[in-house]
Amino acid sequence: MLKGVNKQVKSMETRGKGKKTSSSRDMLLTLEGRVVKLKGSMSDVKKTIEEVDRHTIVLESRQNQLNEQVAESLNANVDLMQGVFNTAMGELAKKNDALKAMVLALKEQIEELKGKLNICKATLGLPKRRGGTTIGTWEVFQSEFKGQFYLEYAEDKAQAKLC
Repeated sequence: MLKGVNKQVKSMETRGKGKKTSSSRDMLLTLEGRVVKLKGSMSDVKKTIEEVDRHTIVLESRQNQLNEQVAESLNANVDLMQGVFNTAMGELAKKNDALKAMVLALKEQIEELKGKLNICKATLGLPKRRGGTTIGTWEVFQSEFKGQFYLEYAEDKAQAKLC
């Protein structure tokens, strides 16, 4: 590109326009230098973009690998936790069944003891006097009970039984 321009610039010099030619040549050389620098810069930018693209591809690949590893780890942890949860639930179910059986046995014992208590109440009942009236309080019962063991009325009682 410069060779053709240089020939034109030299031919212009021969016509007698030396000052104009040298300033045009300087401008042209300056522009040409700038274009070369720009092309170099563009080449560097293209190389940088290519390098960034390569690094981006590598990073995306690593990110995909990490995502897969995280997913695998989470799945493994979920499976492990599910197993632990199922084991715990099984143990709790066994304990719950045992507790239900104990409660049922205790209820049966309570019912049995209630029956025995009712039999005891019916057997003992409240003591009755000879006239058929019941003794209402514990103190009265105690005095009546103790009175049966004193001998002062034993003779009267024996006479009453004989008649």
